[in-house]
Amino acid sequence: MILHHKNNPNFRLKLIEKSDIEDLREWKNENRQYFFYKEIITEEQQANWFEKHKTNKQDFMFVVQENNATEFINIGCMGYRLENDNIDIYNIMRGRLVENSKNSMADAFNMMNVYISDTYKLPVTCLVLNENPARKWYEKNSLELIKQNDDHVVYKLNACTLPKIDIQKVE
Repeated sequence: MILHHKNNPNFRLKLIEKSDIEDLREWKNENRQYFFYKEIITEEQQANWFEKHKTNKQDFMFVVQENNATEFINIGCMGYRLENDNIDIYNIMRGRLVENSKNSMADAFNMMNVYISDTYKLPVTCLVLNENPARKWYEKNSLELIKQNDDHVVYKLNACTLPKIDIQKVE
């Protein structure tokens, strides 16, 4: 599955494939201090995770891709998973920059959240460690703080504040 803004097919979210998992592993390792799992992820662990992930029809991990005029480049990732009567969004990371890019991770995040809101009609939440510097970014991008715990916060998506964008889904 690929999601993109109807008027911008050169910036998209694509479900991960085996060829994407090394980027995800590197980005997660580089940013592990901001996630609940803090250990270094090995290539073998990542391959095992991917094999298990492929069988879970309730978990959707995307790479954010931008076309640099010759090819699509993985620039980040984000995912969501269905959990009972809720959707959990997770692993939102920028991995690399594309020179002269006119797109942002906020654009990708909004695409995913508009798609989720339109498709599922369920509450959308996100657990974030207290010390994660992305918290302010989440709050600027339609997530509202609903609970403070000792080590993390819980955000809930306010779908009313999402931009009005026309998402195209390609299978």
